Amino acid sequence: GAEGWEKDLKKEEEQQQQLAQQQAQQQQRQVQQQLQQQDYQQKLRCLQQQRHQQQPREQQTQQEGNLLLQQDHQQQDQQQQQQQQQRPGWRRAYAARQRGPLGL
Repeated sequence: GAEGWEKDLKKEEEQQQQLAQQQAQQQQRQVQQQLQQQDYQQKLRCLQQQRHQQQPREQQTQQEGNLLLQQDHQQQDQQQQQQQQQRPGWRRAYAARQRGPLGL
């Protein structure tokens, strides 16, 4: 009786700690992305100012295109990370059971 109960309690605590760690990591990641976002805004502004000076148009658009591509990838990564972190594995299994075989 009592021993099994203590084991459960320990397991529960460990899961809580893991969750807390994951959330902390996720927050750090979001801060990084915000910084990248700001960095991106600055670069874009910089590029747009340069354009008003005398840079060939093609080179300009290419640079902006690259920036936009980078930005897209970062946002996709972020979304994937968030989806993974919102439901740790044991919860996912539980949710799948709740939905039943149709997975609706």
